[in-house]
Amino acid sequence: MVRKIRAMSDNEKHKVKQLIFMLFILGSILLVIKNYYYGEFSTAAGDQIWTLRIEAVLDKTDEQSPVYIARPFNTSHVRTIGETTQHPGLQLKRITTPNSHKKELVATPTQKGFYQLNIEYKLHFTPVAIQSSNVKTAELTPEQRQHYLSSDPDLNMNMNMPDLSGILKKLNTIAADKNDLLRRIFDYTHKRTNVGQRNKKEQTSALARARVMIALCRLSQIPARLVTGFVLKEQKDFNLHYWVQTFQDNKWVSHDPEAGYFASLPKTYVTTRFETPDLIQSKFPPVDLEMELIKEPDAMNLRPKNKPRYIDILDLTRLSLDTRDSLSVLLLLPLGALLTAFFRHLVGLRPYGIFTPPLLALAVLYSEPVTTIITFMIVIALSITGRSFLPGSMSRSPRLTIVYTLVALSLVLCVSILDYFNINAGGRTILLPVVILANLVDGIYSTLDDNGINIAMRRLGWTVLIAFFCFFLFRLDWLGNWLIRYPEFHLFTLAIALWFPLYKGKTCVDLKFCKWMKEPLRPGKKNSGNEVMD
Repeated sequence: MVRKIRAMSDNEKHKVKQLIFMLFILGSILLVIKNYYYGEFSTAAGDQIWTLRIEAVLDKTDEQSPVYIARPFNTSHVRTIGETTQHPGLQLKRITTPNSHKKELVATPTQKGFYQLNIEYKLHFTPVAIQSSNVKTAELTPEQRQHYLSSDPDLNMNMNMPDLSGILKKLNTIAADKNDLLRRIFDYTHKRTNVGQRNKKEQTSALARARVMIALCRLSQIPARLVTGFVLKEQKDFNLHYWVQTFQDNKWVSHDPEAGYFASLPKTYVTTRFETPDLIQSKFPPVDLEMELIKEPDAMNLRPKNKPRYIDILDLTRLSLDTRDSLSVLLLLPLGALLTAFFRHLVGLRPYGIFTPPLLALAVLYSEPVTTIITFMIVIALSITGRSFLPGSMSRSPRLTIVYTLVALSLVLCVSILDYFNINAGGRTILLPVVILANLVDGIYSTLDDNGINIAMRRLGWTVLIAFFCFFLFRLDWLGNWLIRYPEFHLFTLAIALWFPLYKGKTCVDLKFCKWMKEPLRPGKKNSGNEVMD
């Protein structure tokens, strides 16, 4: 639908320019004040704050035995600065036993039933060592040495397997000494793609490599143990990581046969448990376990807890993690709209609406990307096909009802088709904004009636192109976190948005080599320049 807007008078333009100037000045002042007020709490350059979130459902309907949850150990570069737990119906106790290298939460149910346990750890990483990592320990006792040289059923490790003995015999024949043998054991477990797998075609895992290396080390009379933990890195699906420690020169030395680190690990490795691979130990495993590792904005969790002040209302970093995640998406949306306005006013492209491209980009970002794109294509195709069955002249209300129905039925049919062909549509795919798709289809219908199929498809293409750019904009997590810290930046967004209508110069599509991008006019229709696409 196209509607004409009245051109601004000179007086109105002057007022808009004054408002733009005031917004820039106010935004600059607020950013300086905010940075000055909270700047003293910034971490050192390179420091990072991470959140490890654990959500578990425990089944204690048959027995009331305790549950042991591993806690992160402090390292020379990583320390725990906060720990929050929610455990209704569970009695919680923290234990730390340095001699046995255990740091756990012990949750004991008060009665039989199902229990929800939520834990959140705040971790501070610094590239500058907090303490020396080469701390020598006492020599192992005979009992400890025997333990670290024996088969361990908790590791599902049998050192009497003939394959291991044959491998070790080959490595021993070419090793110069015990240190060289350890290196060759490491190289073997690191380079083999199917180590620890019964089926030679299967790819191995970090845990399988660690188990095999421990077994070969113990057979070689080198004390070794499994380490369970994780690596501080941004990842879509969080997984525990496993590596090996060998006892040499009265200290434990770390090796990661999966990543290829021998005798030294990166600073971002965090230990949660020794000798067992599970984060949560119980007689029965958790019914449901979800873990998430999130990189946070700098310093938000290092700020001291002062007496609440009204000015803290402007500090969004004090809010909970879930709230900040939602607000960061909300604060990114205006930038998506601003990007769309840029393409319309300065580039000269004509998409469907201002918010349609950024919202489509959000749908792709927060659902399964491939299946969401397939769903979008199927829904648009089926909905446009349905246009041929509608009367040419129809009032807006019944037409919108028909459009919404067509989009909903197309979306349901698409999910069923994807499931039939074993394509993981996922429940989140239906989060594709039905209202936005319906409005998009309605816009296509209106353009078909007013301008024909050529312009309708051209505008759909520009909408998808701008959504593509918005998608990469929304993937900038650091930008969302920065906007949580400085939401006042959107005063500049308002100022730039107000400036766009004042621009009357040439657009990119007016350039000679870009004229193919310009939207053709219908015969007998004059472009006044004062039209807006709904």
